[in-house]
Amino acid sequence: AAPDGRFHEVKVEVKRKGCQVRAQRGYFDPKPFKEFTPLEKELQLFDLALNDRTSFSLPKTFPAAALFTDAGEGARLMTVSRIPGEAREGFDGKNVEFVALVFDDKENVVSLQRTATDLSRYRGRDIVFSSGLAAKPGTYKCRLVIRDLDTGGSAVGSTTAFVPDPSSGFVLFSPLLLVTGGPSVNLDGAVKGTSEPRAWREIYPYDATKFRPVIGDEAVGAGKLVAIVPYKVREANRAQVSFSAHLVDSATGKSRPAVYEPLARLRHGNVEVLVLEFALNDVPPGRYVLFINGSDKTSRGLASAHVPLTVAR
Repeated sequence: AAPDGRFHEVKVEVKRKGCQVRAQRGYFDPKPFKEFTPLEKELQLFDLALNDRTSFSLPKTFPAAALFTDAGEGARLMTVSRIPGEAREGFDGKNVEFVALVFDDKENVVSLQRTATDLSRYRGRDIVFSSGLAAKPGTYKCRLVIRDLDTGGSAVGSTTAFVPDPSSGFVLFSPLLLVTGGPSVNLDGAVKGTSEPRAWREIYPYDATKFRPVIGDEAVGAGKLVAIVPYKVREANRAQVSFSAHLVDSATGKSRPAVYEPLARLRHGNVEVLVLEFALNDVPPGRYVLFINGSDKTSRGLASAHVPLTVAR
């Protein structure tokens, strides 16, 4: 099929006698994307965001993750995706837009951020795209659409997120997993030309030339895995915080201790940042949920956070 926007007649002939033919008279090819009106382009964008597809094509997909933090300015929800080179195949690369949309539990759009770039500038490097918004407690659906504005080619990343009430005295925020890899380039969503504040990268600090984030169900091999775990505890100077971690097998429900050692403890504003290194050499292949638990001896507060982890060999 060559997209031309025209009707193409279909004829069906049967040689055997006594048969009755029921067939459509023809079909319409989609018209070329460059001939779309601005309204049609916007409708296609929301079709991709809501249905992960359009009327005429099933786009490529890539993983996305949602990170919840609160650095003292209110709860924020960040959507992060890592788009490897293979997910960008088929894009011309000169005029590509990244659009991040977030819907609430009533399917209302609560955030729409765009940025356009020339993908040919980033050959050989992964792209880490992020967008963020101030979020009230609740459930959200996050979508990232990559679209070639010359051809209409597209790719979609999606995830769901739950933002809890952060009023507790001890809160563990979303962990971010890292493995050795890189280099990668960071792109930020923008609202009418204003980029999302980059404070989340100070809460989740890592060297993009040496590490890459593990997003969603992306499989990791045996070896070392780094987890960045932000948390907030009331009266941090007096708190006596300790942590533990375990892996739960998604297939069997069985739990096993997760072996780790602390690498660093940082601070950004009123957020403490714990950097842990996990050893996966003895973990069998499979899909797991990594639980990280914290307790404060002073306030007797308890907190927990979890992240999916797929181990392969």
